[in-house]
Amino acid sequence: MSKTLKELQKFTEKLTLRDAELHLMKQLLDKLPIAVHVISIEGKTFYTNAKALDTLGSEIASHGISKNALFSDKKSGKVLANKMLPITHAIKGEHSNKADMVIDCDGEQKRVCCRAVPIHDHNGSVTHALSTFYIVQGES
Repeated sequence: MSKTLKELQKFTEKLTLRDAELHLMKQLLDKLPIAVHVISIEGKTFYTNAKALDTLGSEIASHGISKNALFSDKKSGKVLANKMLPITHAIKGEHSNKADMVIDCDGEQKRVCCRAVPIHDHNGSVTHALSTFYIVQGES
């Protein structure tokens, strides 16, 4: 019985340490000066840092690939379909950059640069997509 209690105590200590590490990682991601948005392969939000919530708005960030915002190409002004967004390419296993696009959210336009990459499991299958972006200063 004593051995089982010791094993349980060690396991509990490991879980406590893991929780502390996860909390620290979330704090670090929330302090980044760039937006970080991670979605599952189903297109659902897995993680959004504070900067992404500020840039996208909580309504958009909570729904994964947006249905409430318009993303457009800065040069052409054409609205980008969801299938053209960098994060959509990342879900397909592709690395993607979009150097100059505009997010129109709640009537406010924000000019952003975006990069998205796939996240793979230990078997090499894409499970999530990570998108980072930052607001470009100047006119939108």
